[in-house]
Amino acid sequence: VFHEHNGEVTQQINDCSNWQMPFDNLRTYTNPDTEAHHRALLLRNQTMPLDQPLYRYNLYQTGAEEFYLYAGFHHLICDGYG
Repeated sequence: VFHEHNGEVTQQINDCSNWQMPFDNLRTYTNPDTEAHHRALLLRNQTMPLDQPLYRYNLYQTGAEEFYLYAGFHHLICDGYG
């Protein structure tokens, strides 16, 4: 995450030892693939403030052995530019 103090921006690496992958079992939905897609779009369209984690993950189970992984990152993580 990034913080601003007295006009200076600093980066802080947070402890993630308690982090757990968000998981949604969508197998009971009529069309679980479509539901997974809609939920991923909702995550993608949320703002990602710089004072919170700069990533989002979610694992969707859509069948007995079928899963979709959503991974979203702030562009600072990918391109390094603000």
